[in-house]
Amino acid sequence: MAKRWQEFCNVDVKSFHLELLAIDFLKGWSHSTKTALFHDWMIRDYFAYLLEKEARYFFVPGTTEFLTIRNSGWVTKARMAFSRSKKAIEYDVKELPCLAGEEWQKIFGSFIPKC
Repeated sequence: MAKRWQEFCNVDVKSFHLELLAIDFLKGWSHSTKTALFHDWMIRDYFAYLLEKEARYFFVPGTTEFLTIRNSGWVTKARMAFSRSKKAIEYDVKELPCLAGEEWQKIFGSFIPKC
């Protein structure tokens, strides 16, 4: 889904970096034992995790190499995606799936059904 966001929102971060960050995120995600019904929380929390990585470095697994993700506009897009994912979850809680779908589409495009 991170790559879908990257493509749809024209996010200037390398796919490889998104993959590495996703692996690192999932290692520590507090809801990793939950069912697939928590995918919306996972996406929201991944965007929050990305925002924590602004101007920081991280290790490439299996190496001693450090990587940094310079801010080329991706932080603003991640902040917006985080905000929209929170809104989509709120709509789901209120049982407004079409409004939730609209918010998810603003992040991922028509790949996500509206209703």
